[in-house]
Amino acid sequence: MASQEPSPPSSLEGNKPGFPKKILANNLENKHLCKSCQKVLRRPLQAQCGHRFCSFCFHKIVRCSHGDLRIASLLFADDVVLLASSARDLQLSLDRFAAACEAAGMRISTSKSEAMVLSRKKVECLLRVKEEILPQVEEFKYLGVLFTSKGRMEREIDRRIGAASTVMRTAPVRCGDLPVDLRSYPHLWS
Repeated sequence: MASQEPSPPSSLEGNKPGFPKKILANNLENKHLCKSCQKVLRRPLQAQCGHRFCSFCFHKIVRCSHGDLRIASLLFADDVVLLASSARDLQLSLDRFAAACEAAGMRISTSKSEAMVLSRKKVECLLRVKEEILPQVEEFKYLGVLFTSKGRMEREIDRRIGAASTVMRTAPVRCGDLPVDLRSYPHLWS
């Protein structure tokens, strides 16, 4: 009986992590590697933020989130906001989120993370990621909107009015400034 040569690994097997990097002779760009196992992608999935995972690794991440799919889906966001009604609950959410990130081969960038308490009075909230305390801020901009710890919006409204004023100053002031053919006026209102 002749011995059979091993066949190349099937890319259709979804119950295994990525392929070892050594199966390819040349170096690969990171876009061809799983964000979790750091191997060559097998049955790849890409999140909206651009992170790529093996199908196996993706499903492992979802299972590691203790059945709470909200945490697993947060792994694919570049900007994350965690909200809670108490410092204790927020720290628990932050710990769970950090654990889910770690299970996926990612980490929270503490240099880009901040804590803010929404309250009319100044309240101290010491949040930790591992042993690092996150800086507490009085305001921050998220998705282009300025949030303040007191929940006030005056500065954001003033900023938007200022931006609109700048645009309006550059817009034509009179109809005479617009290049409109007088023959088109009847069609403008019909």
